[in-house]
Amino acid sequence: MSRKTAFILAEHEFFHVYNRGVDRRKIFLHPGHYRMFETLFLDVLRDVPVELSAYVLMPNHFHLLLFQRKSGGISHLMSRVCNTYVKIFNAMQERNGHLFQGTYRIKMVDSDFSLLHVSRYIHCNPVRVGLAAAPSDWPYSDYRTATAAGPDEAIRNDAVKQLAGGGDGYRRFVEEYRGNERDGMKRYIF
Repeated sequence: MSRKTAFILAEHEFFHVYNRGVDRRKIFLHPGHYRMFETLFLDVLRDVPVELSAYVLMPNHFHLLLFQRKSGGISHLMSRVCNTYVKIFNAMQERNGHLFQGTYRIKMVDSDFSLLHVSRYIHCNPVRVGLAAAPSDWPYSDYRTATAAGPDEAIRNDAVKQLAGGGDGYRRFVEEYRGNERDGMKRYIF
C-alpha cells in the first residue's frame, strides 16, 4: 500500500494538503479566481467528511490544513474541487490542458506541535514570499478567522486555537515566526 493510500484511508487525522500550477504558473489570475476557488471549496466541503482548519491561496499554489473524519474524504473533496476549478478556469481563459502540476500532495500532521507549526507556516506563506507585510494583509486565507475570538461555521480551527491559547494566543504565535522553522518542518510542509 502506498503512503498516499494509507493517508486516504486514515480517519480522525489532520493533513497538510497542497498543490501548485504546472511549471509553477499562476492558478489564480485575478481576485475573482480566488473567490471562485474559495466558494467552490466551501460548497463541496459541506458534502464530505472533512473539516477545513487553515488555508492560504497563493498566485501559483495553495495550502490547506484538513481534518479527515472518515476515510476517502480528502480524496473526494480534492477531486471534486480541483477538477471543477480546472474546467471553469480553462473555459474562462479559453485554454485547454492541465492547470495543476499533478495530483495534490498530502502529509499527515502527527502531533500537536506539528499542527500548530503547519498552521503557522500556511498563514505566513504570503509574508515569506513577499506578497504581504503581515498574514492579516493577505485577503486569500483564513488568518483573520484563526485569530478571532469566536468560532466560524466554515473554518474549524478550534483545535489550533485551543493549542495556542485562543485567537490572541495564535496571533502572538504567528507573529513570533522568523522563518527558521522551515527546515525542521520539511516532513510536514512539503
